[in-house]
Amino acid sequence: MSSDVITAAIYARKSVEEDSSNSVDNQIERGISYCKLQGWNYIVYRDEGISGKDTNREGFQQMMKDAEKGRFQYIITYKLDRISRNVADFANFTKKLDQLGIGYISLTENFDTSTPIGRAMMYIAAVFAQLERETIAERVRDNMLDNAKKGLYLGGPIPFGYEKGYEEVEIHGKKKRFTIPKINPDEAEIVRKFYNWYLEFGGSLRRVAYKANQDGIRTKNGRLWSAIKIARILSNPLYCIADEAAYRYFKNETQVILASDKSDFNGKNGLRAYNRRRNSRNAEKLRDESEWIISVGMHQGIIPGEIWVAVQKKLKENANKPPRKGTGYKGLLSYLIRCGKCGAPMGYYTMKKKKGNKKEFGYYRCSTKYYYGGDCDQKNINAEVIETAIIDTLKKVCSDRIFVENALRKAKELIEKKKAPLLKELERLKREIEKNNMEIKNLIVALGRQTLPENLIEERIKELQQDNIELNNRIVDINNELSILGSSDDVDVVFDHIKKFETSFDSMDFEQKRFFLRTIIKDIIVEDDTATVNLFFVPSQNIGGLVNSSRTE
Repeated sequence: MSSDVITAAIYARKSVEEDSSNSVDNQIERGISYCKLQGWNYIVYRDEGISGKDTNREGFQQMMKDAEKGRFQYIITYKLDRISRNVADFANFTKKLDQLGIGYISLTENFDTSTPIGRAMMYIAAVFAQLERETIAERVRDNMLDNAKKGLYLGGPIPFGYEKGYEEVEIHGKKKRFTIPKINPDEAEIVRKFYNWYLEFGGSLRRVAYKANQDGIRTKNGRLWSAIKIARILSNPLYCIADEAAYRYFKNETQVILASDKSDFNGKNGLRAYNRRRNSRNAEKLRDESEWIISVGMHQGIIPGEIWVAVQKKLKENANKPPRKGTGYKGLLSYLIRCGKCGAPMGYYTMKKKKGNKKEFGYYRCSTKYYYGGDCDQKNINAEVIETAIIDTLKKVCSDRIFVENALRKAKELIEKKKAPLLKELERLKREIEKNNMEIKNLIVALGRQTLPENLIEERIKELQQDNIELNNRIVDINNELSILGSSDDVDVVFDHIKKFETSFDSMDFEQKRFFLRTIIKDIIVEDDTATVNLFFVPSQNIGGLVNSSRTE
């Protein structure tokens, strides 16, 4: 990249709610076209499916880090709101650009940040962008409350205990057809059992899941029950019958917004909960109770209010309890051991050796067996037995210098063998991009001289730009593959640890030992009384006879 040529950062963002015409690729294409016309180099940053409510975005943060390193002189976006719809964030952004001497260009609003008027107009536009976002959010809340008052089902999978039904509802003088959950008698009876079992078992979600699986009860998808799945059913207001007990609970013992009057609690219909969950980038999170909207739905309830309320109180009581003793992650091999029969992790637990004896011992147990019942017959493994066996095996392996040196050489050869075609492909892709860029440059010259029809030139430029996007995506994939493969230096680090294992391990404290083991062990697969230890860059080791005579079932 030549130092006398201006470089621009092209930043593109699209949230999940926006239509495809405003796609990230379209925004990038506009930015690239602008840079080509200016004769500038460019670097692309993108955030896909992320809201502009703040600047906590991976692509944006990387761009700002590169800005501080002086990698570009301008930032280009399709529109101002691609940066942020929050005025405070936008003000901080422009202040930062001032400090770094970086210009900002909005392709659609045509802002010129070098003039006071341009800067003022930019701030005004930012204010309106935030106002628009807040207005939309307020409108969504109003619509949600309006729908809650009608008890409408707003979509999503039909919960266990119900099946899909339909009903016509009159809204603003017009009849519309809505989905209404209809009771499935067989599943509804199972839901009643879950609530009764939970109270009968003293509030044990795991015991409810275990009994359901032992009794051959399966989910709608034919899968096993887990404590989490049971908890979702037990905490869902959908199952609660809207009766006097339910009304008293939500009115006097919670902070929810009640969208229905007391007279609507007729002892027949079920309840609907709106605005309970907030979608984040990676998962759903429960909102604060004060944001929930509870109303009487159009469907029938299954669980009487008194029972539903009793279960909620027990759930809250158990949620505030400290973790149960005998569980946790204090095993030396925690996170490394997996069940060879079902593939599930094997967790570390403790129990007393004999009744009345305070001495405890640890063991590893298949999580499928623990959480889902008896569908996996892998025996529990005494922790001391397997930990000792694995450490002894590693010491024996690590003390064989000829074996270690041969493994080191083969590991490096394998990495280089896998990297060679990837590096060759990387060079080819870069040459293709350079070739396309040269053709685009010539086409822009032809466009200026009008030696070819304008529509043909523009069409060809778009083809080449799309080709470059695909080539760059492949380059990113290859770089990721190369990163996963690692380098000879990575191999040296692992083997340095292996060489030190025999002399250093015994003098380490517990946490140091756990960390050390994770640097040389990929995983440990246990099946019956045999363990296969898979090491980084070293052939796997098999260890037998792991089931100790101590009772761990």
